Amino acid sequence: VFGGMCAHCGEVVRSEDGSASAFGGAKVLQRPGLFTTSRDLTVAASSLQKLEELERQRRLTTKKLVLVLDIDHTLLVTDTRRSISRGAPCPGTRWIIAPDGHRFLVRPRPHLDSFLKQARELCDMYLYTHGTTPYAKAVVAGIDPHGIYFGSPPHLFTRNNTPEGRKSLQEIFKDTSLVLVVDDREDVWPSEVVQQQLLKVAPFLCFAGDKRQQVPPEAMVFAMQSSEGGRVADGPEAKRLKTSSDSVLNDTSALDLQLPFVANILRRVHRAALGSGGVDRPDVALIVPKLRSGTLRGCVVCFSGLFKPPEGGPSHFAVWCEQLGATVQEALTDATTHLVTVRRDTEKYHKALAASTASGRPHIVHLGWLLRAAVTWERPKEADFAVPLTGEMPRFSDIWGPNQQMPTEIGSESCILPSEEEEEEEEEEEEEEELLRALAS
Repeated sequence: VFGGMCAHCGEVVRSEDGSASAFGGAKVLQRPGLFTTSRDLTVAASSLQKLEELERQRRLTTKKLVLVLDIDHTLLVTDTRRSISRGAPCPGTRWIIAPDGHRFLVRPRPHLDSFLKQARELCDMYLYTHGTTPYAKAVVAGIDPHGIYFGSPPHLFTRNNTPEGRKSLQEIFKDTSLVLVVDDREDVWPSEVVQQQLLKVAPFLCFAGDKRQQVPPEAMVFAMQSSEGGRVADGPEAKRLKTSSDSVLNDTSALDLQLPFVANILRRVHRAALGSGGVDRPDVALIVPKLRSGTLRGCVVCFSGLFKPPEGGPSHFAVWCEQLGATVQEALTDATTHLVTVRRDTEKYHKALAASTASGRPHIVHLGWLLRAAVTWERPKEADFAVPLTGEMPRFSDIWGPNQQMPTEIGSESCILPSEEEEEEEEEEEEEEELLRALAS
Protein backbone atom coordinates (compact mmCIF):
# COMPACT_ATOMS: atom_id res chain seq x y z
CA VAL A 1 0.00 0.00 0.00
CA PHE A 2 1.50 3.34 -1.01
CA GLY A 3 -0.05 6.62 0.10
CA GLY A 4 -3.22 4.85 1.18
CA MET A 5 -3.70 3.10 -2.16
CA CYS A 6 -3.10 -0.51 -3.08
CA ALA A 7 -0.14 -0.60 -5.46
CA HIS A 8 -1.54 -3.70 -7.17
CA CYS A 9 -5.15 -2.77 -7.91
CA GLY A 10 -5.40 0.93 -7.08
CA GLU A 11 -8.08 0.47 -4.42
CA VAL A 12 -8.05 3.01 -1.57
CA VAL A 13 -7.23 1.28 1.71
CA ARG A 14 -9.20 2.61 4.64
CA SER A 15 -8.58 2.40 8.35
CA GLU A 16 -11.01 0.88 10.79
CA ASP A 17 -12.69 4.26 11.36
CA GLY A 18 -13.41 4.54 7.63
CA SER A 19 -10.83 7.21 6.76
CA ALA A 20 -8.32 6.69 3.96
CA SER A 21 -4.89 6.16 5.46
CA ALA A 22 -1.55 4.59 4.63
CA PHE A 23 -1.64 3.28 8.16
CA GLY A 24 -5.13 1.91 7.81
CA GLY A 25 -5.75 -1.47 9.35
CA ALA A 26 -2.85 -1.09 11.73
CA LYS A 27 -3.35 -4.68 12.79
CA VAL A 28 -2.53 -5.98 9.30
CA LEU A 29 -0.49 -3.22 7.59
CA GLN A 30 3.02 -2.27 8.72
CA ARG A 31 5.92 -0.25 7.36
CA PRO A 32 8.74 -2.52 6.14
CA GLY A 33 11.36 -0.53 8.04
CA LEU A 34 14.17 -2.86 7.06
CA PHE A 35 13.69 -1.71 3.44
CA THR A 36 12.36 1.84 3.63
CA THR A 37 12.06 4.81 5.97
CA SER A 38 8.97 6.15 4.18
CA ARG A 39 5.75 6.32 6.15
CA ASP A 40 3.76 6.13 2.92
CA LEU A 41 4.65 2.51 2.17
CA THR A 42 3.06 -0.32 4.16
CA VAL A 43 2.62 -4.04 3.55
CA ALA A 44 0.51 -6.78 5.02
CA ALA A 45 1.88 -8.09 8.30
CA SER A 46 1.95 -11.63 6.90
CA SER A 47 3.98 -10.45 3.88
CA LEU A 48 6.36 -8.50 6.12
CA GLN A 49 6.92 -11.59 8.24
CA LYS A 50 7.92 -13.55 5.12
CA LEU A 51 10.21 -10.74 3.95
CA GLU A 52 11.90 -10.54 7.34
CA GLU A 53 12.45 -14.28 7.40
CA LEU A 54 14.08 -14.10 3.95
CA GLU A 55 16.30 -11.28 5.20
CA ARG A 56 17.20 -13.26 8.32
CA GLN A 57 18.21 -16.23 6.20
CA ARG A 58 20.26 -13.97 3.94
CA ARG A 59 22.09 -12.54 6.95
CA LEU A 60 22.76 -16.00 8.35
CA THR A 61 24.18 -17.04 4.97
CA THR A 62 26.31 -13.91 4.59
CA LYS A 63 27.09 -13.89 8.33
CA LYS A 64 25.86 -10.35 8.91
CA LEU A 65 24.47 -8.85 12.08
CA VAL A 66 22.36 -5.68 12.04
CA LEU A 67 23.79 -2.52 13.57
CA VAL A 68 21.60 0.46 14.49
CA LEU A 69 23.77 3.53 15.08
CA ASP A 70 22.96 6.80 16.79
CA ILE A 71 24.57 9.90 15.26
CA ASP A 72 25.05 12.77 17.71
CA HIS A 73 27.72 12.24 20.38
CA THR A 74 28.10 8.66 19.13
CA LEU A 75 29.63 8.97 15.65
CA LEU A 76 30.25 12.71 15.69
CA VAL A 77 29.40 15.95 17.43
CA THR A 78 27.84 19.07 15.96
CA ASP A 79 27.42 22.66 17.09
CA THR A 80 24.67 24.90 15.75
CA ARG A 81 24.92 27.76 18.24
CA ARG A 82 25.10 31.30 16.92
CA SER A 83 27.95 32.02 19.34
CA ILE A 84 30.24 29.36 17.94
CA SER A 85 32.42 31.90 16.12
CA ARG A 86 33.56 33.29 19.47
CA GLY A 87 35.68 30.24 20.18
CA ALA A 88 38.24 28.36 18.15
CA PRO A 89 36.72 25.14 16.75
CA CYS A 90 38.19 21.74 17.51
CA PRO A 91 40.82 20.39 15.12
CA GLY A 92 39.22 18.27 12.41
CA THR A 93 35.91 20.12 12.36
CA ARG A 94 34.18 21.13 9.15
CA TRP A 95 31.05 22.99 8.13
CA ILE A 96 28.08 21.24 6.52
CA ILE A 97 25.00 22.89 5.06
CA ALA A 98 21.60 21.20 5.30
CA PRO A 99 19.05 21.39 2.45
CA ASP A 100 17.11 23.99 4.45
CA GLY A 101 20.17 26.27 4.54
CA HIS A 102 21.17 25.70 8.18
CA ARG A 103 24.92 25.48 8.81
CA PHE A 104 26.45 23.00 11.25
CA LEU A 105 29.99 22.67 12.52
CA VAL A 106 30.76 18.95 12.65
CA ARG A 107 33.58 17.02 14.26
CA PRO A 108 33.69 13.29 13.37
CA ARG A 109 34.74 11.03 16.20
CA PRO A 110 38.34 9.79 15.86
CA HIS A 111 38.66 6.55 13.85
CA LEU A 112 35.16 6.94 12.37
CA ASP A 113 36.17 5.94 8.84
CA SER A 114 38.04 2.87 10.05
CA PHE A 115 35.13 1.88 12.28
CA LEU A 116 32.58 2.09 9.46
CA LYS A 117 34.81 -0.01 7.19
CA GLN A 118 35.17 -2.70 9.86
CA ALA A 119 31.50 -2.64 10.86
CA ARG A 120 30.45 -3.00 7.22
CA GLU A 121 32.18 -6.37 7.05
CA LEU A 122 30.19 -7.63 10.05
CA CYS A 123 26.84 -5.83 9.87
CA ASP A 124 24.13 -4.23 7.78
CA MET A 125 24.01 -0.69 9.14
CA TYR A 126 21.11 1.65 9.88
CA LEU A 127 21.03 5.13 11.45
CA TYR A 128 18.48 6.17 14.07
CA THR A 129 18.56 9.70 15.45
CA HIS A 130 16.22 12.06 17.24
CA GLY A 131 17.54 14.81 14.97
CA THR A 132 15.57 16.18 12.03
CA THR A 133 15.67 14.62 8.57
CA PRO A 134 17.35 17.60 6.82
CA TYR A 135 20.08 17.70 9.45
CA ALA A 136 20.61 13.93 9.43
CA LYS A 137 20.76 13.76 5.63
CA ALA A 138 23.38 16.50 5.57
CA VAL A 139 25.47 14.63 8.12
CA VAL A 140 25.17 11.32 6.28
CA ALA A 141 26.17 13.02 3.02
CA GLY A 142 29.34 14.09 4.78
CA ILE A 143 30.35 10.74 6.27
CA ASP A 144 28.97 8.42 3.57
CA PRO A 145 28.70 10.44 0.36
CA HIS A 146 28.57 7.39 -1.91
CA GLY A 147 26.13 5.31 0.15
CA ILE A 148 28.69 2.60 0.84
CA TYR A 149 27.79 2.07 4.49
CA PHE A 150 24.16 3.14 4.88
CA GLY A 151 22.78 2.66 1.38
CA SER A 152 21.45 5.11 -1.19
CA PRO A 153 19.04 6.48 -0.17
CA PRO A 154 20.38 5.91 3.35
CA HIS A 155 18.72 3.67 5.92
CA LEU A 156 17.98 6.72 8.05
CA PHE A 157 15.34 7.02 10.77
CA THR A 158 14.74 10.45 12.31
CA ARG A 159 12.24 12.29 14.44
CA ASN A 160 10.33 13.08 11.23
CA ASN A 161 9.62 9.48 10.24
CA THR A 162 9.31 7.79 13.64
CA PRO A 163 6.89 8.30 16.56
CA GLU A 164 7.74 10.72 19.36
CA GLY A 165 9.21 9.44 22.59
CA ARG A 166 11.72 6.68 23.03
CA LYS A 167 13.41 5.02 20.12
CA SER A 168 11.93 1.69 19.11
CA LEU A 169 13.55 -1.11 17.15
CA GLN A 170 10.06 -2.19 16.14
CA GLU A 171 10.05 0.82 13.81
CA ILE A 172 12.66 -0.99 11.73
CA PHE A 173 12.50 -4.70 12.57
CA LYS A 174 9.93 -7.04 14.03
CA ASP A 175 12.58 -9.72 14.50
CA THR A 176 15.44 -8.15 16.49
CA SER A 177 17.40 -11.33 17.21
CA LEU A 178 20.40 -10.15 15.16
CA VAL A 179 20.13 -6.43 15.99
CA LEU A 180 22.70 -4.48 18.00
CA VAL A 181 22.42 -0.83 18.98
CA VAL A 182 25.26 1.66 19.50
CA ASP A 183 24.23 4.83 21.34
CA ASP A 184 25.67 7.19 23.93
CA ARG A 185 22.31 7.45 25.71
CA GLU A 186 20.50 4.67 27.52
CA ASP A 187 17.46 6.75 28.49
CA VAL A 188 16.13 6.94 24.90
CA TRP A 189 15.72 3.15 24.61
CA PRO A 190 13.39 0.68 26.36
CA SER A 191 14.99 -1.13 29.28
CA GLU A 192 15.04 -4.51 27.51
CA VAL A 193 17.09 -3.02 24.65
CA VAL A 194 19.49 -1.42 27.14
CA GLN A 195 20.01 -4.71 28.93
CA GLN A 196 20.22 -7.04 25.94
CA GLN A 197 21.23 -5.17 22.78
CA LEU A 198 22.73 -1.77 23.53
CA LEU A 199 26.47 -1.18 23.27
CA LYS A 200 26.73 1.92 25.43
CA VAL A 201 29.42 4.40 24.36
CA ALA A 202 30.88 7.42 26.10
CA PRO A 203 29.45 10.64 24.68
CA PHE A 204 31.89 12.33 22.32
CA LEU A 205 32.31 15.83 23.70
CA CYS A 206 34.29 18.38 21.77
CA PHE A 207 32.60 21.77 21.85
CA ALA A 208 32.71 23.86 25.02
CA GLY A 209 29.37 24.20 26.76
CA ASP A 210 27.86 21.11 25.10
CA LYS A 211 24.48 20.49 26.76
CA ARG A 212 25.08 16.73 26.54
CA GLN A 213 27.10 17.16 29.73
CA GLN A 214 23.82 17.89 31.51
CA VAL A 215 22.24 14.52 30.63
CA PRO A 216 22.46 11.66 33.19
CA PRO A 217 24.40 9.63 34.03
CA GLU A 218 27.26 11.75 32.67
CA ALA A 219 25.69 14.81 34.31
CA MET A 220 26.18 13.11 37.68
CA VAL A 221 29.80 12.38 36.80
CA PHE A 222 30.49 16.06 36.16
CA ALA A 223 28.53 17.07 39.27
CA MET A 224 30.56 14.74 41.47
CA GLN A 225 33.90 15.96 40.18
CA SER A 226 35.98 16.63 43.27
CA SER A 227 38.18 19.59 43.98
CA GLU A 228 41.52 19.59 45.76
CA GLY A 229 41.28 17.84 49.10
CA GLY A 230 38.49 15.53 48.02
CA ARG A 231 35.41 17.67 48.56
CA VAL A 232 32.59 17.53 46.06
CA ALA A 233 32.51 20.94 44.45
CA ASP A 234 29.44 23.14 44.60
CA GLY A 235 28.53 26.80 44.21
CA PRO A 236 31.13 29.07 42.58
CA GLU A 237 33.74 26.32 42.77
CA ALA A 238 31.55 23.95 40.75
CA LYS A 239 31.15 26.69 38.15
CA ARG A 240 34.94 27.09 38.04
CA LEU A 241 35.43 23.37 37.56
CA LYS A 242 32.76 23.26 34.85
CA THR A 243 34.46 26.10 33.01
CA SER A 244 37.76 24.27 33.34
CA SER A 245 36.09 21.09 32.06
CA ASP A 246 34.74 22.91 29.04
CA SER A 247 38.07 24.51 28.20
CA VAL A 248 39.95 21.23 27.88
CA LEU A 249 37.41 19.32 25.81
CA ASN A 250 39.38 20.13 22.69
CA ASP A 251 42.56 18.71 24.22
CA THR A 252 41.14 15.32 25.23
CA SER A 253 38.72 14.53 22.39
CA ALA A 254 41.59 13.69 20.03
CA LEU A 255 42.59 10.81 22.34
CA ASP A 256 39.19 9.13 22.01
CA LEU A 257 39.40 5.40 21.26
CA GLN A 258 35.73 4.57 21.68
CA LEU A 259 35.04 3.41 18.14
CA PRO A 260 37.99 0.94 17.98
CA PHE A 261 36.67 -0.61 21.19
CA VAL A 262 33.14 -0.81 19.77
CA ALA A 263 34.54 -2.52 16.68
CA ASN A 264 36.23 -5.03 18.96
CA ILE A 265 32.97 -5.71 20.81
CA LEU A 266 31.19 -6.18 17.48
CA ARG A 267 33.73 -8.81 16.49
CA ARG A 268 33.21 -10.66 19.77
CA VAL A 269 29.41 -10.66 19.44
CA HIS A 270 29.65 -11.61 15.76
CA ARG A 271 31.90 -14.56 16.55
CA ALA A 272 29.56 -15.79 19.29
CA ALA A 273 26.43 -15.37 17.14
CA LEU A 274 27.58 -16.34 13.66
CA GLY A 275 30.92 -18.06 14.12
CA SER A 276 31.58 -21.72 13.47
CA GLY A 277 29.66 -23.97 15.83
CA GLY A 278 26.83 -21.44 16.20
CA VAL A 279 23.12 -22.19 16.47
CA ASP A 280 20.41 -22.08 13.80
CA ARG A 281 18.62 -19.13 15.40
CA PRO A 282 21.22 -17.01 17.20
CA ASP A 283 19.93 -14.27 19.48
CA VAL A 284 22.12 -11.34 20.50
CA ALA A 285 19.83 -10.78 23.50
CA LEU A 286 21.42 -13.88 25.04
CA ILE A 287 24.95 -13.15 23.87
CA VAL A 288 25.39 -9.48 24.84
CA PRO A 289 24.67 -9.86 28.59
CA LYS A 290 26.90 -12.94 28.76
CA LEU A 291 29.91 -11.34 27.11
CA ARG A 292 29.51 -8.03 28.94
CA SER A 293 29.29 -9.77 32.32
CA GLY A 294 32.81 -11.12 31.94
CA THR A 295 34.33 -7.63 32.08
CA LEU A 296 34.56 -7.26 35.87
CA ARG A 297 33.87 -10.84 36.90
CA GLY A 298 35.52 -11.53 40.25
CA CYS A 299 35.54 -7.87 41.29
CA VAL A 300 33.80 -6.90 44.52
CA VAL A 301 33.03 -3.19 44.40
CA CYS A 302 32.13 -0.70 47.10
CA PHE A 303 31.24 2.95 46.39
CA SER A 304 32.07 6.02 48.43
CA GLY A 305 30.92 9.60 48.06
CA LEU A 306 28.56 9.01 45.13
CA PHE A 307 25.16 10.67 44.97
CA LYS A 308 22.31 8.34 45.88
CA PRO A 309 19.28 8.21 43.58
CA PRO A 310 16.46 10.40 45.00
CA GLU A 311 13.92 7.68 44.22
CA GLY A 312 15.94 5.05 46.06
CA GLY A 313 17.13 1.76 44.64
CA PRO A 314 20.53 1.01 43.10
CA SER A 315 22.47 3.83 41.48
CA HIS A 316 23.15 3.91 37.77
CA PHE A 317 26.76 3.00 38.51
CA ALA A 318 25.81 0.03 40.67
CA VAL A 319 23.66 -1.29 37.81
CA TRP A 320 26.62 -0.92 35.46
CA CYS A 321 28.80 -2.90 37.86
CA GLU A 322 26.31 -5.74 38.00
CA GLN A 323 25.92 -5.79 34.21
CA LEU A 324 29.71 -6.01 33.93
CA GLY A 325 29.75 -9.01 36.26
CA ALA A 326 30.97 -7.38 39.48
CA THR A 327 29.46 -7.84 42.94
CA VAL A 328 28.39 -4.60 44.64
CA GLN A 329 28.69 -4.19 48.42
CA GLU A 330 27.20 -1.45 50.55
CA ALA A 331 29.87 -1.79 53.24
CA LEU A 332 33.63 -2.14 52.88
CA THR A 333 34.76 -5.64 53.92
CA ASP A 334 37.79 -7.89 53.60
CA ALA A 335 36.26 -9.27 50.41
CA THR A 336 36.18 -5.85 48.71
CA THR A 337 38.54 -5.70 45.75
CA HIS A 338 37.77 -2.14 44.59
CA LEU A 339 36.68 1.05 46.30
CA VAL A 340 35.27 3.43 43.68
CA THR A 341 35.29 6.88 45.24
CA VAL A 342 34.89 10.50 44.23
CA ARG A 343 36.14 11.84 47.58
CA ARG A 344 39.03 11.44 49.98
CA ASP A 345 37.29 12.61 53.14
CA THR A 346 35.01 9.65 53.79
CA GLU A 347 35.31 6.90 56.37
CA LYS A 348 35.33 4.25 53.65
CA TYR A 349 38.23 5.95 51.86
CA HIS A 350 40.42 6.11 54.96
CA LYS A 351 39.57 2.54 55.92
CA ALA A 352 40.35 1.31 52.41
CA LEU A 353 43.59 3.31 52.32
CA ALA A 354 44.79 1.68 55.54
CA ALA A 355 43.89 -1.79 54.27
CA SER A 356 45.50 -1.14 50.88
CA THR A 357 48.71 0.10 52.48
CA ALA A 358 48.91 -3.03 54.59
CA SER A 359 47.84 -5.70 52.07
CA GLY A 360 47.65 -4.12 48.63
CA ARG A 361 43.88 -4.30 48.41
CA PRO A 362 41.34 -3.00 47.84
CA HIS A 363 42.27 -0.97 44.80
CA ILE A 364 41.20 2.64 45.34
CA VAL A 365 40.05 4.05 42.00
CA HIS A 366 37.96 6.98 40.87
CA LEU A 367 34.79 6.83 38.82
CA GLY A 368 36.61 6.89 35.49
CA TRP A 369 37.66 3.26 36.06
CA LEU A 370 34.02 2.14 35.95
CA LEU A 371 33.12 4.48 33.09
CA ARG A 372 35.87 3.03 30.91
CA ALA A 373 34.92 -0.56 31.76
CA ALA A 374 31.29 0.13 30.84
CA VAL A 375 32.11 1.40 27.34
CA THR A 376 35.00 -0.94 26.43
CA TRP A 377 34.02 -4.27 28.03
CA GLU A 378 37.63 -4.58 29.19
CA ARG A 379 38.86 -4.25 32.73
CA PRO A 380 40.92 -1.06 32.95
CA LYS A 381 44.28 -0.95 34.63
CA GLU A 382 43.71 0.21 38.19
CA ALA A 383 46.94 2.24 38.13
CA ASP A 384 45.52 4.42 35.35
CA PHE A 385 42.55 5.42 37.53
CA ALA A 386 44.10 5.37 41.01
CA VAL A 387 43.01 8.10 43.41
CA PRO A 388 46.05 10.27 44.24
CA LEU A 389 46.87 10.82 47.89
CA THR A 390 47.03 14.61 47.48
CA GLY A 391 46.20 17.30 44.98
CA GLU A 392 43.19 17.66 42.73
CA MET A 393 41.26 14.57 41.77
CA PRO A 394 41.69 13.48 38.14
CA ARG A 395 38.85 14.33 35.76
CA PHE A 396 36.55 11.33 35.93
CA SER A 397 35.40 11.81 32.34
CA ASP A 398 38.95 11.58 30.93
CA ILE A 399 38.91 7.85 30.30
CA TRP A 400 41.14 7.96 27.21
CA GLY A 401 44.73 8.38 28.35
CA PRO A 402 47.68 9.56 26.22
CA ASN A 403 49.64 6.30 26.68
CA GLN A 404 46.83 3.84 26.00
CA GLN A 405 46.95 1.10 23.41
CA MET A 406 44.38 0.09 20.83
CA PRO A 407 42.03 -2.75 21.82
CA THR A 408 42.94 -6.31 21.04
CA GLU A 409 41.57 -7.51 17.71
CA ILE A 410 39.86 -10.86 17.95
CA GLY A 411 42.06 -13.51 16.37
CA SER A 412 45.15 -11.31 16.38
CA GLU A 413 48.10 -12.67 18.32
CA SER A 414 50.27 -9.63 17.72
CA CYS A 415 48.06 -7.14 19.57
CA ILE A 416 48.58 -6.34 23.24
CA LEU A 417 45.66 -5.95 25.58
CA PRO A 418 45.37 -2.39 26.90
CA SER A 419 44.11 -3.45 30.33
CA GLU A 420 44.35 -7.21 30.96
CA GLU A 421 47.13 -9.68 31.48
CA GLU A 422 47.75 -12.50 29.02
CA GLU A 423 46.14 -15.10 31.22
CA GLU A 424 43.00 -12.97 31.47
CA GLU A 425 42.81 -12.88 27.66
CA GLU A 426 42.98 -16.68 27.53
CA GLU A 427 40.28 -16.92 30.20
CA GLU A 428 38.05 -14.56 28.16
CA GLU A 429 38.48 -16.67 25.03
CA GLU A 430 37.60 -19.81 26.98
CA GLU A 431 34.44 -18.11 28.30
CA GLU A 432 33.39 -17.17 24.77
CA GLU A 433 33.98 -20.73 23.57
CA GLU A 434 31.89 -21.96 26.51
CA LEU A 435 29.13 -19.55 25.47
CA LEU A 436 29.19 -20.92 21.92
CA ARG A 437 28.87 -24.48 23.20
CA ALA A 438 26.01 -23.48 25.51
CA LEU A 439 24.12 -21.77 22.70
CA ALA A 440 24.66 -24.72 20.38
CA SER A 441 23.19 -27.07 22.96
